[in-house]
Amino acid sequence: MPPDPTAPLFAWPAGSPSLMPRGAATIKDGKMILANGAMNAPGAGHTLSEALQLTHELTLECIFTPDTLNQSGLARIVTLSRDAYHRNVTLGQSGDNLVLRLRTPHTGDNGAEPEVTFGTLKAGTHRHVVVSYTNGVLSCYQDGQQVLFSDQIRGDLCN
Repeated sequence: MPPDPTAPLFAWPAGSPSLMPRGAATIKDGKMILANGAMNAPGAGHTLSEALQLTHELTLECIFTPDTLNQSGLARIVTLSRDAYHRNVTLGQSGDNLVLRLRTPHTGDNGAEPEVTFGTLKAGTHRHVVVSYTNGVLSCYQDGQQVLFSDQIRGDLCN
């Protein structure tokens, strides 16, 4: 189902940390344009990390449109990380695949052991993705359909 054209495309709640564009990133007409850039929310990571450590559960929802399927390395869509080598969670794109990295005591500092691939992408096509992790169970949905149910990732979110 396509997104509601009357709904806001991007919402950032009042009182949330400020968004800081990096590179060519911008927000235009309610759309976050990230080609050749990124949006950072300084200060938000600490609050989110505390919540993850308290509950050991995660639900991530994202609606996005990839411009291209060609990029080098993992193109981050959403990430919570201290730096490039210590990522707590990353939803990314590798070619036409969605990729999840989730850091637990068993998956390495970058959450890539294992890296979970699910869903497919098409350039210029909206995708609505929901990822949920609790008690060693990962569920991934794309456009309202479950595309992965797995116990491949183990461990809590104490990092």
